[in-house]
Amino acid sequence: MSTHKNIATDLCSATTAAKSDGTAGALSDTLDLRRVAQGIIIHAAGTVRVTPEDAEDGTYQPLPALAVGVAHPIGFKRLWSTGTTVVAANITLLYGKF
Repeated sequence: MSTHKNIATDLCSATTAAKSDGTAGALSDTLDLRRVAQGIIIHAAGTVRVTPEDAEDGTYQPLPALAVGVAHPIGFKRLWSTGTTVVAANITLLYGKF
């Protein structure tokens, strides 16, 4: 069974802008997630930019248009603020096998 988590609760604790309700400020251009996400669901149309789990720090990859409401099996360690137009409240990170 997979574990779903709102992005705002999964950023490194140094992210003081992250809010418990997942509103703006939960994405980061400098901090990795506490653990690598194994997938993502977006709940609104837009773009998403990530650092793949096996990439060097500072490396990013804009994802192709993702279908809304679908679980996408993409492993990544950072979800960027710059280049991501989907607000954090409309992003769910997936962990474990699904």
